[in-house]
Amino acid sequence: MAGIKIRPVYILMLFLLLFNSSCKKETFHEKKEFMLDTLVSVKIPDEESRDEEAVIKDLFSLIAKQNKFVDRYTPSGELFYVNSNACTHPVFVSAGLFGLLTETLDYCSQYEGFFDITVAPLVDLWGFGIGGDTSNAGRPPAREDILEALLRVGYLNVYADTGTKTVLLKNGAQLDMGAVSKGFILRSLDSYLSEKGIKNIIINAGGEVLAKGKKGKNKPWTIGIKHPRRQGGLCGTLEVTDCTVSTSGDYERYFEYGDKKYFHIINPATGYPAFGCISVTIIADDPLLADALSTAVFAMGPEKGGQFLQSSGKAEGIIIWE
Repeated sequence: MAGIKIRPVYILMLFLLLFNSSCKKETFHEKKEFMLDTLVSVKIPDEESRDEEAVIKDLFSLIAKQNKFVDRYTPSGELFYVNSNACTHPVFVSAGLFGLLTETLDYCSQYEGFFDITVAPLVDLWGFGIGGDTSNAGRPPAREDILEALLRVGYLNVYADTGTKTVLLKNGAQLDMGAVSKGFILRSLDSYLSEKGIKNIIINAGGEVLAKGKKGKNKPWTIGIKHPRRQGGLCGTLEVTDCTVSTSGDYERYFEYGDKKYFHIINPATGYPAFGCISVTIIADDPLLADALSTAVFAMGPEKGGQFLQSSGKAEGIIIWE
């Protein structure tokens, strides 16, 4: 295996450090729960609030509520309804979903289609969706099946009418918000925390971390950058405050066939996994932006992704490739 290469892209007010903290540990109120197909943890410094338990309870309830909102597999969810009906006629959607759709469609355009909210047919075909195609059973789909699925992929197949607040899905397109679901949820949590006046807290939702304020005694939060090829290992750490850190990696969901790894981040243009990067970490103020951008940069590959990130001026990042 070739050596791993790391490209920091505009790490301005953040520091990539060796994990060597020996300071006295602060005390926190913390809860962990398995949600969003990962272990979600919430950590609040003990001195931050007198109502930590109530706040944490509200946060986990909000996660469950907002996950249902963006989950295309929930039969009672609005996204499920849109996918089931908008292929034949325009359907009315809530202001919340319409806003999310128009924002993510804008990202699709800005990111040149490397981020695309209509990849559902490909995600299912490769077996990475819930209830997706299992006929391949850990092997790549046939080329003709990929080409057929590609006919139904493309964000230009989504017509969102700002006047009527309706959505029409053309050419058999299906919406999939999986690439930004955690970002959307963390943005909702951020808004709740601002309303409650909670200034210091960290929420870890697997590959997406929301860090607000500091962890105590004027110290920033420390977030580990997972080593993509070393189980339990770190490439280093980031010291952050008031931002979101989003990581996309080829080690999250994958299968191996022959001598090749096939993973869940699909290039919407080719229909195949986005080979090139093995991990992309994005640091940005907005959780939804960070989530979308980590997927887009990963799909672009290390060269184009690095150039795009530098030119965007909206985030910092770390790209790792072999």
